[in-house]
Amino acid sequence: MNISFTYTGLQKLGLDVDKSPSPAGSGLDILKKGQLADAADLGDPLDNATNLPSQWIDEFKNDHNQIHGTLLIACESGETAEKCKENLKDLLGEHIKIVYEFQGDVRADEQTKERHSLKDHEHFGWKDGISNPWLKDVFCKCRRIPGQSAIDPEIILLRKGPEWAKNGSYLVFRKLAQLVPEFKSFLKENPVKSFGGRTLSPEEGADLRGAQFVGRWPMGTPLETPDSEVKEKPDVASDPMRNNDFLFKAQDQSKCPFSAHIRKMNPREDEDAMKHNGFGKNFLVRQGIAYGKEVTDKENLTGITELDRGLAFVSYQSNIHEGFRFQQTMWANNAHFPMTAGVETGLDPLIGQLTPTRALAKTFSTKAPNKDSIGLKQFVKPLGGVYCFVPSITTLKQIAGMKK
Repeated sequence: MNISFTYTGLQKLGLDVDKSPSPAGSGLDILKKGQLADAADLGDPLDNATNLPSQWIDEFKNDHNQIHGTLLIACESGETAEKCKENLKDLLGEHIKIVYEFQGDVRADEQTKERHSLKDHEHFGWKDGISNPWLKDVFCKCRRIPGQSAIDPEIILLRKGPEWAKNGSYLVFRKLAQLVPEFKSFLKENPVKSFGGRTLSPEEGADLRGAQFVGRWPMGTPLETPDSEVKEKPDVASDPMRNNDFLFKAQDQSKCPFSAHIRKMNPREDEDAMKHNGFGKNFLVRQGIAYGKEVTDKENLTGITELDRGLAFVSYQSNIHEGFRFQQTMWANNAHFPMTAGVETGLDPLIGQLTPTRALAKTFSTKAPNKDSIGLKQFVKPLGGVYCFVPSITTLKQIAGMKK
């Protein structure tokens, strides 16, 4: 179980957040602002009449300032999670009011046409959670895998600041709806015609287009592999010593497009280049879990989403502005990132959002120098979220009135 608090929640607990320094762009400054007020800068679509995010559900939009914290419960089964939740409700009783709750779940352990399990996959069909940074002096060296960025713990955990904040971390929660039927239809309507001098079948072309959007094949095989075969490699995908062991060449997108999701959100040229470009602090530890039912036969037939499904996204960082917020606004939403490409690259095809003031078409580019780009639709809708602070065990004990 994980417990975290919004800025107003920390105030309610009696912590001296109002007396703590919160310069512009600091973690505490963004926490105080809150995600609702930050939605426009994140690029979430806004309602012209209210200037509030138009796709957010009411619980996050109308009751945002009433949210004092979040409880994340993770268990081996839905039944165990439900029991834990009910026990917490009994324990806390009238001391809490539940503003919103929903349950994520791993996808059904069924087989796809490639005969691999969907258990660790998000609803678009891709294996999730392959790449996260390795924290120096926190994780055992034996746990670091090839291709994993090594970062200082201070990028995730607060080491400075007020006593109540030390060894804590800022949490970002986002509920993201995935328009799976529309996504699949788009891939079929916009297949890659040829690759490596070979004409592709419509099915091959649609599969490759999806892999180009993500930067990996569904099982996890990266496009940036030594060979140029246009297919999944199960032996690579299932091997943690190989499925993350690659770097991008600064001006080369012959295999992985500049705007592919994993290239936008983890521009791994090399660690020295990351630091030289000022990205040494822009890491986060992320996790997600799918929610909602599988796509129905009717949805597959019509290509229109009827049921709510998607991803519950969570990230941890010592500064939301330098972590999640930077990655969303300066990487995913930036049509000129990665900058080393030297050309306009388009937005992240999955989570890139247009800000209200931008009139540019949302595009995905595979050969930007030749202006080879395609217009994109919105495949991921932000339904709401919160910014919170996760206190250390020491601070939680102090809050509970216990001795150190």
